[in-house]
Amino acid sequence: MLPQEINKKIEEFKKIDVTDIQSIYKKILEFKEIDLLAPVRDDVSNKILKFNVQNSFTNYRAQSIFDKEPETIEWIRGFKDKSIFYDIGANVGVYTIFCALIKDINCFAFEPNALNFEPLVKNINVNKLTDKVFAYPIGLSDVTEFTTLYMNDLTAGSSGHSVGKPYDHNLQISEFNKKQQVLSIKVDDLIEKWNFPIPNYLKIDVDNIENKVVKGASKLIQNKKLKSVLIEINPQRKIDLEILNFFSAHGFKFNKDQVKKATRNEGWNKGYANHIFYR
Repeated sequence: MLPQEINKKIEEFKKIDVTDIQSIYKKILEFKEIDLLAPVRDDVSNKILKFNVQNSFTNYRAQSIFDKEPETIEWIRGFKDKSIFYDIGANVGVYTIFCALIKDINCFAFEPNALNFEPLVKNINVNKLTDKVFAYPIGLSDVTEFTTLYMNDLTAGSSGHSVGKPYDHNLQISEFNKKQQVLSIKVDDLIEKWNFPIPNYLKIDVDNIENKVVKGASKLIQNKKLKSVLIEINPQRKIDLEILNFFSAHGFKFNKDQVKKATRNEGWNKGYANHIFYR
């Protein structure tokens, strides 16, 4: 919706009789149905990315795409054309959309949260990428089963959710008052049972169950077609150190300077960093 159309709606809203509750509800619903698009320009490729904006979370994800994780952007820029990219924990799909727009690559986006999946699908369609991006409303883990997604927020664009068990960022059982049933699948099962193409690039950002995704992708990680993996971990945690050692054991290396630059120095995720593995 264009700004002038929004202003027109606002003027209509001002004319409502404040004692007429039904009219107020009707106008509020009309506003909720408005789809705002945030255009973002990539100065390198000169491409315009369009993102569905529903709230402050989705707006932040759109506006911060080039600043929040610059290492992720540069990693994607280095992808070879005609490759396959898996975005596991895609959220609303900002990195998937960026990849598909600037590269001749097929992208597979996996996002179990229904509230995030809606704007993800809208973003694919408004950017006219339905022939290059394939989105699936499933979780990836170490077992193929129907399970529960524990959510700390019912807002599109939010994060910090947990598939399978209600873990917080310290892998401690926490109280999540919001739940959603989901299908959880092993990456290896996607490839072996459902004939998904083997990815050349793999991004894993799944809010503290990275170890489960890696375990469910153990055969893929041994496959030489997989060239690079980006995963957010904190090596100060034993479980994440095991992930680092697992990749190293299978011939992957990472740049210590890149990790140092990406390491978060404060907040609940202090010590976490995107590790970019290559072989």
